[in-house]
Parts: sequence; structure tokens; C-alpha cells
Amino acid sequence: MWTLEIDDLLVRLCADEEVLYAQPGIAHIDGKKVVFGDEALQRLFSDPVNTHTTFWQRMNEDTLEIGSKSALKNSDLIHQQLAGVIKQNRQKLSAPGLVVVPSDYDANQIGLLWGILEFLNLAPTNFVDAALLACLQTDIDENAVYIDCQLERTLIAEVTMREHEISVGSVKALTSVGSIQLMKRCIDAVADRSLDETRFDPRVAGETEQQLFEGLQSSLASDSDLNVNLNYRGETHSLSLAHEELETRARETFERILDESPGSQLVVVSQSTSQLPGLPKYLRNIGKSVKVSSRELLQSTLKNILPRIHEPNDVSLLKSFGRITVNADSKVSNTVGSATEDSLVEPTHALYGDVARPLDTEHSVSFGDAVVATIQKQNGALLLQPIEGQHISINDLPAKEAKRVFNGDRIQLSVDKESNEEVVLIHVVENG
Repeated sequence: MWTLEIDDLLVRLCADEEVLYAQPGIAHIDGKKVVFGDEALQRLFSDPVNTHTTFWQRMNEDTLEIGSKSALKNSDLIHQQLAGVIKQNRQKLSAPGLVVVPSDYDANQIGLLWGILEFLNLAPTNFVDAALLACLQTDIDENAVYIDCQLERTLIAEVTMREHEISVGSVKALTSVGSIQLMKRCIDAVADRSLDETRFDPRVAGETEQQLFEGLQSSLASDSDLNVNLNYRGETHSLSLAHEELETRARETFERILDESPGSQLVVVSQSTSQLPGLPKYLRNIGKSVKVSSRELLQSTLKNILPRIHEPNDVSLLKSFGRITVNADSKVSNTVGSATEDSLVEPTHALYGDVARPLDTEHSVSFGDAVVATIQKQNGALLLQPIEGQHISINDLPAKEAKRVFNGDRIQLSVDKESNEEVVLIHVVENG
């Protein structure tokens, strides 16, 4: 299984548990040469005119203001950033695959991205809304607002919970309220302190501003005070600023974001958004509950929902789904957008050929004399646990760890290269 996460702060391509690519969605064009990711980020302040930061956000075929013969449109940059890493890792990218996209992508943008991936021979099974995935991963049990601060904008999504179904509703994009704008405010804060103390302005040249930007990145990632040495015309200038002062400078941005947000008590933020200076603390101080979506756990969450996703006839975006972790009285859907009757019915038996065996407190799934897995009921959910050394699948997808199973699921064992045996989970209604 492969996954692609579209977030211009960090475009991530994974195959199973391996991260194949994780770099910013940034491009720098210098004549005929186009570079992406970290290499382009190193030119963000030193050569801003030729650095492109909004092509993933736009996801369209508009012409670039400053392009090249090989990159004339936003879509050209998207294609080129993906093409190299996909070609390099082709053998690891086996189907199925899911693509996580920003919550404000519309049908035209999804269609364009689908076309680019299909051209690169990497057509996905489906597309998943980033806000939905974050709320599934953090297992919300009430209405929430999802905040995702990207390079040049902040997305605010209203997320509702109804009968254990999580749905993404209205989405608002605050343009020019992004990570880059916030970093510029922090740079101004450092510059103000430096001018007061030494009369040196770190914004005097693009190269010094770039050095300061990179120092700020390290400081915010480690949640520590800023201490950086800038080299300019043979001289070294030492700059410092307490983390609390960076938090103060960022507070105005946070206030604007909250002013535009629905009044939900629960706020879910992406992992990169949680690293903005003082944001989680600010939210808690104004009485909000905060959950942080972990980038490292998104992959396992996608694996959990994949068996419940039906491949669409047309390009679509998954914006609602049943909770993965549920209480004893919970009902979970397995379709895009709404629950189906079959998925709300708990299986009672395992069908072996023509023989239906009841699912007791613990059921051993066996083929002949070989027990390949067990099915246990935990907190109202049925969990299948593969036996170590056995190679089994659920609905044609390899199962290497405990997974929740549902009515209609097919548990399969490859006996040899020419035949497969399977057990089907069914619901039996007893008359009388």
C-alpha cells in the first residue's frame, strides 16, 4: 500500500511504513533549472522572486508569472515534483494507494491531480480529506474544528459527529495567513531586538534573512529559544530571542484564525500547525480542548480505513466516515459519505464453504487443521489477530497486525499459487 499526503509544508510519499519522500511543496526556477523541496526552501528569502510556494495550493493549470520552458504552469511544477520521486521508487509503489488532500480542494482540482497521477502510472484507489483523516486518527467523539496552517494560507474546516459518523462540512481558507507570513512576523521581532541592541538589521540582505529563517525553523521545531549566528560581509552577528517573545508576536495571527473559526470546544490541529510558537498553549488558555494529529500515525489510520473504502466509478473525495475506535453501542459505516445497512449489522457467523460457524467470545479461523487467526470481541468491536507466521488477507489486502472486521469481510489464505481459500463473515438471523 502506498500513500501520498498533499500538504505544501511537507509533501509525503510512503510505501507501507517506509517514508520515501518528505519535503516542502516549493519550487525554485533558475533559467532552465528547476529544483524542489529542501533545495528550493534554501532560496525562499535569498531569491523570493524565482521561488514558487503556491502551486500545490492552487492545483490548476494557470500560467506561472515567472516560469521556464520546462515549467510554464502550476500543474507542470506539481507533475515534476512528483515524477522524480515516483520514478525512483516505482518498484515499492504497489496498489492500493490513497491520496490525502487539503480540505478545500474541489472536484476540478481532484480531477487534475488524478490525471497527473494516472499519467505517472500511479492512479489511487481514492482521495481522503485531510481534516477527516486527522479527526479519525485523533478519534474525536464530538463536533470539532480542524486547523491546518500551510505555507501561504490557513484552512479551517468544520467537522461534525452524528451517530458515530465523522463528516467534514464547510471549509474556509485564510489567504496570506500561513507559515511563511508567521515566520516573517518572527523575523521582524528578531530584527527589532537586533536593531535596538546592535543597530544591525538581519533583513539587510536576502542571504542574512535566509540564515535567520533557517535558525527560526530549528528553534520552533525544538520549542527552544532562538540563538543564531549570521554571517554578513565577513562579520558574524549573534542574535537571540526568547521563545516567549516569538509566541507573543504570533498571538495576533492566532486570534485572527480563531475569529474565523466555528465555536466548537474541541480543536484538532495538524502536527505542523501544533509547532507554531505557542499555539496549543494559546488554545488551552482560552478554554479550548486540543488534539494534535500525528503524522506518524496517519499511515496506520489509512490502513485501517482502506478495507472499508470502495473504489469509486468516478473520481471522488472521501469527506465522511465512521469512527474507527468505538464504544460498545457504536455503529460504523464502510462507505463513502453514508452508512449502509450491511455495515451496521454485526457479523454473527463465519462461513466456511457451506458451513456457518458461530462467532463466540473468541473464534479461531482455521483452514483444515491450521489455525491462521483469531477473532475476539473487544469494546464492542470484532478484532482479527493473525497468528504469527501465517500469511492472510482481508478483502485481498494483506493483514499483518490486528484489524477490525465487519459483516461481509472475506478472510483469505493463499494455500498455493493456484488456489485460495476464504472465510466470509456473515450475519445469521434465527427464526422463532
